[in-house]
Amino acid sequence: MSLRDFQINKYFKHKLLVRFFLLSIIFSFVIFFIVTAINLGVYQFDSFSSLKNIFILKTFLSLFLSLFFGTLISAFIVFLYGKKYLIEPYEKLEEADSRLELALEASGVGTWFWDLKTNVITWDDYIFNVYGARKEDFNNDFASFEKFILEEDREPLKLKIQECLENNTYLDSEFRIRRVDTGEIRYIGVKGRFLVNDSGEVESMTGVNFDVTKLKELNKELLKSNKSLEEFVYFVSHDLQEPIRTVSNYVELLMKYLSKNIDLDENSLKYSGYVTESAKRMRNMIRDILTYSKVGSVGEYQDIDLSEIVEDIKMNFNTKVQETSTEISYKNLPIIKARKFEIMQLFQNLISNSIKFTPEDRKPIIEIDCVTNDANHSFTLKDNGIGLKDEDFDRIFEVFQRVHNEFEDGTGLGLSICKKVVGAYGGSINLRSEFGSWTEFSFTLSPKDLDS
Repeated sequence: MSLRDFQINKYFKHKLLVRFFLLSIIFSFVIFFIVTAINLGVYQFDSFSSLKNIFILKTFLSLFLSLFFGTLISAFIVFLYGKKYLIEPYEKLEEADSRLELALEASGVGTWFWDLKTNVITWDDYIFNVYGARKEDFNNDFASFEKFILEEDREPLKLKIQECLENNTYLDSEFRIRRVDTGEIRYIGVKGRFLVNDSGEVESMTGVNFDVTKLKELNKELLKSNKSLEEFVYFVSHDLQEPIRTVSNYVELLMKYLSKNIDLDENSLKYSGYVTESAKRMRNMIRDILTYSKVGSVGEYQDIDLSEIVEDIKMNFNTKVQETSTEISYKNLPIIKARKFEIMQLFQNLISNSIKFTPEDRKPIIEIDCVTNDANHSFTLKDNGIGLKDEDFDRIFEVFQRVHNEFEDGTGLGLSICKKVVGAYGGSINLRSEFGSWTEFSFTLSPKDLDS
């Protein structure tokens, strides 16, 4: 019998007994009062003594008849309606339980129940498969369960359980075991929740265990593959810069040489300009590809004052800010733990776009704000630029997507970098905009991920 079978049977037996007991009491009292009333009403008493003796006799007789017929009637009612209200729901639950059993067997998940008052832990049959153990290897208590866990993982698991108990939160953790049958070390995932009684007291805990070793190995391979890909992109992009730089330099030298010796026509100057501008755009694209590949892998975590980041960006764009009379204001910016390179790229790309995509006859105004709570930091950056159309909201964050093609100097990677940076810190980035008037970017950074 599985753990769920045991719980279902226990529940229905308890429910059936309670209903039968209550019905018996109700019908017994009803019949008792009816019989007693009839006896008192129809019997004539000659004296007080005879009244007393007969009353006692009649009372006992009434009580016996009441219990007998009350129980009989209750049994009949339970039999009559039990199929509809108890047996059929039980059969439906049994059917659902069978499907659950198949799902547990196919997924390799085992369930457990821990009575915190008695310290008795009940495992179903599948959890023994997870641990490679036999039923005689487990004594149904925490100490016995703890023996399966590697010694260095025992205390962290205890602390995690205690933390969940104190904060009344779900348990979601991992630990390593040594399988009983093979001695192999496996990673085990555990999820569970505490159960409380009517008084609000925690009395038990239930949950599941499952082997996550293959998932851990796949994640490790994926991380290794991603790192190799990032290194490949980095080196290829780095190596591409040199020939492009060489082409650009030699075109400039060639044009200088030719202009001194012959008179160049308008087409020659135009074509050479095309080559130079194309080389410049290629260098910018390679630079942005390198930046994109570095997100999540370059730099150490440190405490960063975001107000100082914005001031540094204003200094970097000082010439452009002066030429366009740009106003950049900010408030409530916190100090966070992050990689400076990534946070600089995030704010620099957003601010750069706000300045670039503002009409020449309009003074750029950029407002940055932040709201901090226990869950995350929520940022907004609003400008008074040319805005975006609704159909461009999603694709603007995709790689190499340019919405405003009339602006030459762009690679379509700036907002993709922003999205990747925000994602690396457990957040998301979105926008609101009114075409022709303004755009507001909003994004979140999670302190939990920042501290990791």
